[in-house]
Amino acid sequence: MSRTVPAALARPALNPAEQWWQDIAASGEHRTLALLQTESAGGRFQRSVYDLFAEMEEKDAHFYAAVHTRINGLLGLERTVQPGADSDAARRAAELVRGAWEALPRREEFLRALLDGLVKGFAVVELLWRYTADGRLVPGEWIAHPQEYFLFDGRGRLLLLSPPFRRAGGAEVAMPMPPAGRGTPPAEAVLEPPARKFVVLAFGRDARNPYGRGLAQRCYWYYWFKKNTLRFWAIYNEKFGAPTAVATCPAGMPDEERRRLLDVLEGLQTDAGVVLPESISLRLLESAHRGNGSTHREMADWCNDEMSKAVLGATLTSGEGRRSGSLALGTVHNAVRQDYIEADARLLADLLDETFVRWTVELNLPAGMPMPRWTIDAAPPSDLEQQVRIDAELVRLGVPVAISHFHERYGRPVPRPGESVLRYDDANLFQYHLQYGVLTVNEVRARLQLPPVPWGDERTRALGDEQAPPRLGGPSREESGRGEAIADAAERRAERETRGR
Repeated sequence: MSRTVPAALARPALNPAEQWWQDIAASGEHRTLALLQTESAGGRFQRSVYDLFAEMEEKDAHFYAAVHTRINGLLGLERTVQPGADSDAARRAAELVRGAWEALPRREEFLRALLDGLVKGFAVVELLWRYTADGRLVPGEWIAHPQEYFLFDGRGRLLLLSPPFRRAGGAEVAMPMPPAGRGTPPAEAVLEPPARKFVVLAFGRDARNPYGRGLAQRCYWYYWFKKNTLRFWAIYNEKFGAPTAVATCPAGMPDEERRRLLDVLEGLQTDAGVVLPESISLRLLESAHRGNGSTHREMADWCNDEMSKAVLGATLTSGEGRRSGSLALGTVHNAVRQDYIEADARLLADLLDETFVRWTVELNLPAGMPMPRWTIDAAPPSDLEQQVRIDAELVRLGVPVAISHFHERYGRPVPRPGESVLRYDDANLFQYHLQYGVLTVNEVRARLQLPPVPWGDERTRALGDEQAPPRLGGPSREESGRGEAIADAAERRAERETRGR
């Protein structure tokens, strides 16, 4: 029997037929969400602050690089779903959530859409639910919506604007008072969203500002200062970057000839040379203020450093360290950046625990089921060389350590049953070396304080190498038998010494 997904969960809350938001400018409506008037000196232009934040990412390469260094550092971490308890029921719940996550399309883009809230203060992603072949209700698709489509009430609850959202998507509620700096949205009504529908990642929000304070808001003024500094720097380079050409002409030159001479001077910027009448002299006027624009560069570099501090907590993780680029200081700055990534990982994991994980379990399993945990391994990469020394010392002290620990820590695959393995211990040291030709018989005898034999300097052959041609000067069959006997005796002696320890 087929099962029908509730319409509130299955279909988009956004009404695709509505062109309300796109038609605001054409209708002459200037009241938009989050107005910002600082972009022009006189404040004549009003624009959405989220459009401005998107422009900052698009046009400022340093801000984009710093933001996505932080986001990519988080997305590159290992993510797992762990059972909430040590029971079969908890493990089944974790397997359900793990399967739902694996079935979600474009998972990396889904996480990146949520992490847009780090930049803009908050981000909203809508889930579209569907039934699987085995009857599980899981998210089958998702939609990332612009921030302009939403409001928050005084308690920080998300509200939908109608239009563009369907009026049937939720109960109509009273229009909340927008915070300072935000205009009243030109919407017919404000709706309460359906349950288990919208995932909201908010960054830097508090009781006074449920819209959050994103990284773009913290970096806006440095972006503005740098943009205008670069504009004045371009004017400076145009004015003082090349000498001014000055032509001296006789008095009474007709205006037409003067205009033609001015065209010739302007052509000096691209032409290699000009031809002038004998009565006209030409010289280049060097500016006394000609320089390299170091003041503008210093201002732009300072703005970049401040943006790096706001986004990454330091400067040496995103720049070349013009003043002090020591390895020690760079390591400290990278540790600060690591702290930021760990905090972002906790924020994202808590959000998915309360939304994706909890909703999937509540819609498919009985009440009271232990909730799985979404975990992100944000621990910094360990120094494997130091870990080897620590693990070896623990083993020598007799601390019991599972073999699986070593395979997981050092990324080495577990041998399959019946597969040949390489081992190093006192019991089979000589056997391994003789078997694979690493040591000769005389080298083994020297280790055992025995005299050498004439045929003992040739290296042995690996097992299974019977087809290999005999080595020149090799021992006879009788000598080979004596060599094998000595090797066996060396192995037995090594075993006795091991047991004697």
